[in-house]
Amino acid sequence: MSDKVRLTQKGYDKLKAELEHLSTAGRDEISAFMSDVMSEGDISENSGYDDARQRMGALETRIFQLEGILAKAEIVDDSSQKKVGLGATVKISMNGAERVFTIVSTHEVDPAKGKISDQSDMGMALMDKTVGKKVSVKGREVAILDIHFE
Repeated sequence: MSDKVRLTQKGYDKLKAELEHLSTAGRDEISAFMSDVMSEGDISENSGYDDARQRMGALETRIFQLEGILAKAEIVDDSSQKKVGLGATVKISMNGAERVFTIVSTHEVDPAKGKISDQSDMGMALMDKTVGKKVSVKGREVAILDIHFE
């Protein structure tokens, strides 16, 4: 199994921007918060100090995760193909209703915006298929109506 992390260019740019923000402004905000809390005196019974430490831990964990993802990132551009790939926006018909999904990596998923993972049941079923193909997803027939790349 490859340890590369497949990302669209948009996904890579979004994660890189998040890392930059957290590494600069995010750390500055936590440091300022920590300074304010410590100026209140005894930290042994200060719930604000515990909160600040938890926030700092969460921030550093996310920074570490992002650095790992970006270090292994492989930008994928499947737009020259006429089949479903990473970054493809796919119009499907399922149970008489039309839906539109964009296939993205697991690090870019945003269901509210119609971005589904290439590792999800739907994503895996659609990958490498062409317009007109029908696939089965959890017992439901799905027809691919259109594929395009932004």
